[in-house]
Amino acid sequence: MSALSSEQFDATLVDVRKAYRLLYSYQRRVMDTIQLIGEKFDRYEPLGFPLFSGMAPREGGKVNFDSWAWDWLPMYCYEFYFGKAVIGSDEYDFAISIYSDSGWEDNLGEHDQTEVENFAVPEKSGSWIYMYVGRNMWKPKSFEDDWSSATSDEFQEQSETGKFISRRLPLSELMTEDAIVVAVDSFKAYCIRQGMGDLFD
Repeated sequence: MSALSSEQFDATLVDVRKAYRLLYSYQRRVMDTIQLIGEKFDRYEPLGFPLFSGMAPREGGKVNFDSWAWDWLPMYCYEFYFGKAVIGSDEYDFAISIYSDSGWEDNLGEHDQTEVENFAVPEKSGSWIYMYVGRNMWKPKSFEDDWSSATSDEFQEQSETGKFISRRLPLSELMTEDAIVVAVDSFKAYCIRQGMGDLFD
């Protein structure tokens, strides 16, 4: 721990209280946005998975003090999985992920995910939403590797039996319900062009 004066610590705690209230408002907005996107796709009650870290213990669970502080902030990078659908002889999966801060990925180097001082500066980082669909294929390793590609907002991988596609867009583009409808319609059109439109018929 770094040494702080009493006055510095008091000022820091004021910032912490402000940050928690801001984080609450942000996460409430993200959840409302994901819920609305899911409804536009006729998908409800997704499962949830933290992607950047583990998960904080549930009520009454044992606390591991060696765990990352990120484990207590799972919405930093989080997947809402809307389930599997069988259409004909094919299995489709659909999910939406939120990546609140791409700072670690934007500054990959000799540092790990807990060294926030080595993340790219917030002004140069992004906040993203990903939508992805798989047909007989789900989240191939190449997708994980290309997750925060600076060169493309779309991803496709295909095998003899399956296909996986993804598109990302800045969270800042989903400010209104009208903008969300446009994004959903655009993703559906993208799926159709990629031969993956059956899931949303």
